[in-house]
Amino acid sequence: MLKHVARRWGRAVEGYTFSGHPQLQQVLHCDLAQTLRLLGASLLGLTDAVAAQRLQQIGPHYLPDLRARPWWHRLLLAFWNPFLMILAGLGLASFLSDLFFTSPADRSWFKEMLLAAMLLCSGAVRFWQERRAEQTIRPLARTVSRTVQVLRRADEQAAPMLRRIPLEEVVPGDLVLLEEGQVVPADVRLVSAQAVLLDQSLFTGEAMPVEKHDSEQGGQAVPRLRSRTDRSLLALLESPHLCLMGCNVIRGKAVAVVIATGSATVFSRLARQFLRRPLLSALQQELNQVSKVLLVSLLLMIACLLLIRGITRGDWSEAVLFALAVGVGLTPEMLPLVVTAALARGVIGLARVGLVVKHLPVAQMLGALEVLCLDKTGTLTEAAMQLVTAIDVSGQEQDRVLRLAALSVLAQQQGAAQGNDPFAQAILTAARQRGIRLPAGVVFGEVLPFDPIRKRASAIVSASPESASAMQRQTAALLLCQGSFEPVLAVSSAVETREGVQPLTEVSRLQIRRLARSLQEQGLRVLAVAYKPVETQRTRALASEEQELIFAGLLGLSQTLRQGVHRGIEALRASGIRLKLVTGDDERLAVRLGEEVGFDSRRVLLGWELEGLSENDLAMLAGQTDIFASITPLQKALIVRALQQSGAVVGYLGDGLNDLPALRRADIGLAVSGATGSTQTAAMVLMQTSELARLAAGIRVGRRVSRTIGKYLAITISSNFGNALSILLASLFLPFLPMLPAQLLMQNVLYDLTQISLAWDHLDPEELQEPHRWHLAPLLRLMLIMGPLSSLFDILTFLILWWFFGARTVTSAPLFQSGWFLEGLSSQILAVHLLRTHRIPFLHSRAALSLLLASGGALAVGFLLPMTPLGALLSLVPLPPIYFLWLLLVLSGYCLLTELVKRWHLHRFGGWL
Repeated sequence: MLKHVARRWGRAVEGYTFSGHPQLQQVLHCDLAQTLRLLGASLLGLTDAVAAQRLQQIGPHYLPDLRARPWWHRLLLAFWNPFLMILAGLGLASFLSDLFFTSPADRSWFKEMLLAAMLLCSGAVRFWQERRAEQTIRPLARTVSRTVQVLRRADEQAAPMLRRIPLEEVVPGDLVLLEEGQVVPADVRLVSAQAVLLDQSLFTGEAMPVEKHDSEQGGQAVPRLRSRTDRSLLALLESPHLCLMGCNVIRGKAVAVVIATGSATVFSRLARQFLRRPLLSALQQELNQVSKVLLVSLLLMIACLLLIRGITRGDWSEAVLFALAVGVGLTPEMLPLVVTAALARGVIGLARVGLVVKHLPVAQMLGALEVLCLDKTGTLTEAAMQLVTAIDVSGQEQDRVLRLAALSVLAQQQGAAQGNDPFAQAILTAARQRGIRLPAGVVFGEVLPFDPIRKRASAIVSASPESASAMQRQTAALLLCQGSFEPVLAVSSAVETREGVQPLTEVSRLQIRRLARSLQEQGLRVLAVAYKPVETQRTRALASEEQELIFAGLLGLSQTLRQGVHRGIEALRASGIRLKLVTGDDERLAVRLGEEVGFDSRRVLLGWELEGLSENDLAMLAGQTDIFASITPLQKALIVRALQQSGAVVGYLGDGLNDLPALRRADIGLAVSGATGSTQTAAMVLMQTSELARLAAGIRVGRRVSRTIGKYLAITISSNFGNALSILLASLFLPFLPMLPAQLLMQNVLYDLTQISLAWDHLDPEELQEPHRWHLAPLLRLMLIMGPLSSLFDILTFLILWWFFGARTVTSAPLFQSGWFLEGLSSQILAVHLLRTHRIPFLHSRAALSLLLASGGALAVGFLLPMTPLGALLSLVPLPPIYFLWLLLVLSGYCLLTELVKRWHLHRFGGWL
């Protein structure tokens, strides 16, 4: 499906130019001063009066959500279904045939009214179910932040102030603050940027983030419009200072001026071409395949019957009526209703166990989930951490290491003692608990934030002359670097020991690695701290200074497992889900955690080992490996793709920005409770709790939905194919119609009422123990087996009516039609109970009470109908009592043979619906 997405989005992108964007076209080759003049903006921000005036002129900045349609539009879409369209066409054809080929005395509009009632019922219930599901999903929108920070002034003389306003009130010319983890709220031009890394995969399909900066600071020439290619979307994406709405800020901070909002954004314009044609889920693709097969079968059957009846009988008006009867009998008009009811019931069931899905088909996709990749931090372990040790390179506890780490954290947070980083909170808390006093007069300078690619963060800390001695360095500033162990060690060239600063030799590196390994074997998360004196005038080029550092020491931090992780892992494994631990942590830490929760640690695949592997080799290794360690965000997506290549339905459960590529690549992206806003936006399923046992319960709900839909399709296709085959065979020797169109319609109504109750049926416990995927081939195989089997007993009924009851002439046609009406209705309802389970029905597997009541009610109405005025209107007549004995024998034989064929099918093909 992802390739399908890429191709369609790619076509939209290739055909897109921003000729309708005069401001974007000009801003692309304007410097900052020209851009501000063009937008009527200022570095001090807009005034309230100007912002209000622009909001009045341009309108609110609404996010494009093309799924939020008015009720009347959804009502029309509820009837836009191929099967309902066929039913409507059959009704129209029936109306025209009665109008032109039937005499006024014999004309009856009963079947047309019945068809209209079926149409209205199916469409109305589908509309009601989708509306109810939408109301269940609607609260999801409130979980994502819809505010933005802007710089505004009360009036021209007032000082600018940073405010948080609703997203809808942002206007062109506003100065907005972009921070790590945020989604770019509009099309913007960077004014000042600090190590900004942007994820543009929404437009490019490439998960690799790109750096963005103000072009004047970056020293890169501003691109000029020279050719038609330069006017494409690619020019906007490659511009170093433009950020498009919908992209994610992976790293850094920036102030940007808004260029376009609302429908004028690139995202909104592309959405009109792309989002209005929604991507097909696996369920929708499978349903479309079934639809195509049924439609082709329907057309072929109608054509054959029309020709046979018309040529052999010479009565083309009767042939048309006969063909229409077969068309009605073969059309599964309740398919949209049953599928929607099952999906909506599944969504409600998922909500009860704490899972919120964004789209109805996700309920079925959960039932097909086979492999689940789990991130570690925030998913299996608590985000909160505790510092256990701070040691120097000799392995001794050293407060100086913790002091440098605390200074680095404060510098990253620009002096704030509180933040969202669990590492920072653990370090600052430990420093306070140990009584470590930080030097006064510290000035925090440039910051290079942590990102999942570099895996380290750096900052400049300077001090006044009176505090320089406290920092133990007679220098104007220090560069403090803190992060994962290996990345920090890689940029270090010296080490601080008790004897002073020494060169970092290979022996020293080996000793430090052994020390880090011992901490990791204790289950600790290891961070490293390094520093370097820098000159004041060189602190602006922080990225270039992040080398030749002095390695100070190591920090060991611990994480605790989330509550209920062991129980959740066991529940998932008991449900037949293969689990993969995919983490960026070190191998030893990942192995220790994996062993604690039951992962196989005999084979561990590391990030560097993925380099150079072919797709086939990676797919093979990914299937054999349970633990993946030292994995980058892009490699997480590669692992998901490798697992998908083996044919598995893969899910990914994460909580942070480094999980975004994998969440988007997975068949089902799941966000754990407390995940970042971008992660929640990318995920299909939101967990409202952190208990994995709830996810296991949700997967069982999905399997119930998947199997229910699969059973309905198999039973309906087999039954309808058998009916059509019986009518085709009967037409070869009968001088009259084996069943009138109105009778066939009534039979379908009674049968469909039974079918609808399948959405509330029980499933055998073993059917929920493993993933369920249904494909077209097994459905067609069952149709070709069970369809002719039911036709065999239809023909037996025909022969009984022909030989024993003398129903051979046109005058005895009502008797023949009434007999087959009861036998066909009874065998179809029995088929529901026979085929719904692989066990012996009624004895070893009992249907839900709703299905039993619906079946009994449909049979009671069917048997009583010939004795009522409505039955007389349908040309049904009471049958001789002896016929019911024959009917009992026929139905008993049908049940026995069906059960025997089912046993053979289970033995031959090893599975059921």
